[in-house]
Amino acid sequence: MLCVVIEDTVRCIGERQLSALSTLAAELAGTITGQEVFAAIERGVGNQKDMPCTLTYLFEEDGEQLRLVAKTGIASDHRLHAL
Repeated sequence: MLCVVIEDTVRCIGERQLSALSTLAAELAGTITGQEVFAAIERGVGNQKDMPCTLTYLFEEDGEQLRLVAKTGIASDHRLHAL
């Protein structure tokens, strides 16, 4: 007997996504400066099951270069950190 239960999977994924967005929104509430936003991003996504590691980059003024502004789950000496 085969019983496919896609409804529960979709519901669980939706709940986890909503929870992640709610956590991030709560951390971002009240931030004003760029540094506060970047710190809130690190706090908001730092303990998410679906995002074990993140790198957030910001374009420089010239629009050509990227600068790492927030990271989670990756050590500062990891090779991905230098990309």
